[in-house]
Amino acid sequence: RLSTHIGDVGHAMIVGPTGVGKSVLLALMALQFRRYAGAQIFAFDKGRSMRAAILSLGGAFHDLGADEALAFQPLADIETEAGRARAQYWLLGILAQEGVTLDPAVKDAVWSALGNLSEAPRAERTLTGLSLILQSDTLKAALHPYTLEGAYGHLLDNDAEALDLSSVACFEMDELMQTPSAVAPVITYLFHRLDDRFDGRPTLLILDEAWLFLDHPVF
Repeated sequence: RLSTHIGDVGHAMIVGPTGVGKSVLLALMALQFRRYAGAQIFAFDKGRSMRAAILSLGGAFHDLGADEALAFQPLADIETEAGRARAQYWLLGILAQEGVTLDPAVKDAVWSALGNLSEAPRAERTLTGLSLILQSDTLKAALHPYTLEGAYGHLLDNDAEALDLSSVACFEMDELMQTPSAVAPVITYLFHRLDDRFDGRPTLLILDEAWLFLDHPVF
């Protein structure tokens, strides 16, 4: 029967030293939240403190920094204009992070390349595929770290979408947060995916050790 809400206001603050059980309380709140019909739980974890609770609910636990981490295909759904617009926004974020000035010519080049790529089979709609279409060496160089030939391609340049969101899912962030350049592209993409799930069902979004995430501008 635990609830922090009075009406629609759920403000609360729990203060305690390390090891006293704050993360255990978060896990308890997640377990309690499942009493609502159709409830969803999405958690961003640090140090696997939510793992046992998530697995006990039959949920999916993904360690984004591990060798067996999920590989995403952010450009898979660009056959629609809405999908291309979302992909362009995501790509422009990467380009800005890499120091590219986002002038109208750059935006038009990305939009045009996405249009061409959308005609390719779904498995070819990858960052590597986009780089082959782009004419600008500057844009190619900016995207290179996120292709299979770069440091973060194993996360973001897959030819199939590996993430199948269940109603209970947790993302371990500890390792990923050690590679700052990969954080924004991965998290922005995950937020896009989660946004599709915010459809009116009771949804709990948990950030354990939130100071770690809120220290990053994308959050």
